[in-house]
Amino acid sequence: MAKNLSIALISMPWMSPNIPSIQLATLSNALKQKGIESHSYEFFLDYAAVIGLNLYNKLCEAGQFIDEYLFATHYYRVEKGNDLSEFLRYRPSLGYDSEELEEQIILALDLTTAEYLERIAESTDWSQYNAVGFSLTISQTAASMALARLIKIKFPDLTVIFGGSSCAGPMGTALMRICPYVDVAVAIEGELVLPEIIRRLGEKKDITDLKGISWRENGEVKVNAPAEGTYSYTEFPQPLNFDSYFERKEKLDLNDKIETWLPFESSRGCWYGEKNQCAFCGLHEIMKFRGRNWSSVLNEMEYWFEKYAINRFFSVDLIMPLTYYDTLLPEISKRKHSWRIFYEIKANVKKAQVKKLAEAGVRWIQPGIESLDSGILKLMEKGVTTSQNIQLLKWCEELGIRVTWNIISGIPKEDPVAYSKMEELIPKIYHLMPPSGVSPFSLHRFSPYFKNPGQYGIKSLGANSLYKYIFPEAEEHLNDLVYYHQYGFVDQPPSKEYTHSFAEAVSEWKKAWHNRCKLALGDVHDGLACIMDTRHTATPKIYPLNEPEFILYKYLDEAKLEKTLWRTFSETHPETASEIEKNGGIEKILTAWDQKGLIVNLDNKWLALAISYTKEGIASRNLLSKIATPIPYLNY
Repeated sequence: MAKNLSIALISMPWMSPNIPSIQLATLSNALKQKGIESHSYEFFLDYAAVIGLNLYNKLCEAGQFIDEYLFATHYYRVEKGNDLSEFLRYRPSLGYDSEELEEQIILALDLTTAEYLERIAESTDWSQYNAVGFSLTISQTAASMALARLIKIKFPDLTVIFGGSSCAGPMGTALMRICPYVDVAVAIEGELVLPEIIRRLGEKKDITDLKGISWRENGEVKVNAPAEGTYSYTEFPQPLNFDSYFERKEKLDLNDKIETWLPFESSRGCWYGEKNQCAFCGLHEIMKFRGRNWSSVLNEMEYWFEKYAINRFFSVDLIMPLTYYDTLLPEISKRKHSWRIFYEIKANVKKAQVKKLAEAGVRWIQPGIESLDSGILKLMEKGVTTSQNIQLLKWCEELGIRVTWNIISGIPKEDPVAYSKMEELIPKIYHLMPPSGVSPFSLHRFSPYFKNPGQYGIKSLGANSLYKYIFPEAEEHLNDLVYYHQYGFVDQPPSKEYTHSFAEAVSEWKKAWHNRCKLALGDVHDGLACIMDTRHTATPKIYPLNEPEFILYKYLDEAKLEKTLWRTFSETHPETASEIEKNGGIEKILTAWDQKGLIVNLDNKWLALAISYTKEGIASRNLLSKIATPIPYLNY
């Protein structure tokens, strides 16, 4: 093997400045095991420092168009003489009140972005490396193209490699066809092939037989078939190293301005999606689930906690391994770590599992709720119901777990009546964590909707129309390049106006929750308990409960099937059931509670809505500071 093999690993905007790049750290670890040196450059931090964290996060929130445009213009203007100004006519909103202000911000960033690119391109002698590798997740394509061009022009013999989720499938090959400054694109998990690419480059050997890559030969882009199987993902040989992030953060004077979360990876793929992928989900081309040993994950977290003195951990898993409810989480609780952890989970969990999350410090989750209508959830193939979603929101509010979720509207074949039903439900759940908003359905590459559109009554119409103003390329290249696509309906779709009133109801929900409205269940004292209701009025409404009613209400903490409710309750609480029968029966009680909005019937199940607030839950409600950026999904 050649000596002193080395590679520069680069991550451009728009990754979260709050989170070190786990993509770079993971690749660096894999390279080190093969004796290859690497240095990571988290250049997204530099851009956040230049334009300010608030604006950077605002641009991240804007989505996948304005952020790409800001860098695409610095590629196409100098490369092809196209300034992409037409995009400004069709651009989405940044969320400010003034359209004029938004356009001024975008135009003002033009010079700033050009100076930023020139500065970081000149900041390093790139010739010291065998190659420069760019990690591309969604929204990093244009920025990576712009910097790769500057580096390659100055160092034409340097090999430039692109990889990551934005190079999966045909995307990496398409990127090479539109950007001549990229020499190799990796379409598979980087650990499978990147060390071998660098070894062969160092030894001046051919790479053209390597699976899962695209490369150039006599000016033509060649493509190899993907490698068979997936990365054998069980253990990291050693804890990942995030030193480069912290060094750059300090150099840029961002230490006191950024609350860092340490990323960790305990699995790849999705155990649910491997069997039944959600119809709209295109988060990953590889759904095969591979989990790590929980003890090695915990050891890694403890190592980082000791090294970096940070107790905030951000999982990049597509979904938390189910076994962790009985392994990792109880062990974290046992060791009494005062940690705050983010995880993605599936919403159909039991309360005992939610308690384990809270006790272990998992105070922030993304459960993929997506809708509050079981019919729409079935169309999405979510594998959950409305009652499960609502009870999860309730338990998280009780136990102090923040829930990040949104509602997707406009799902193909959905029933418009579902939105009027959800609109009726919303005022009853003002006290539960609302969604971030209502997002229209969009067609994502790798999703079942994308792969089999006809099955769902839609037809793919190619790349989202906004992309042609960002990447002015031939249609066939553009369709292969981008992640978001547009679609049409096979049959005439219903008017989308039916969602407008629902969206307004969600806005009212958000206002009510932020005003700290409550539906609180108190304990029994002297034979009586009560429910305090401030969902719709500042002056609390008080609903008294006698002890048998209180026991029944607590029984409905988890949704119970209506047709068997009385039988199962009588079997578990015979004396209480007898008391309820003496005082008019269960139907009388349920009817009264339903009229007051204290319970709700979903999926033919009764569910109590009031919350027994815990001290820990109240204390945790505002504990987490907001990270207003997209979740940085796993790179290959």
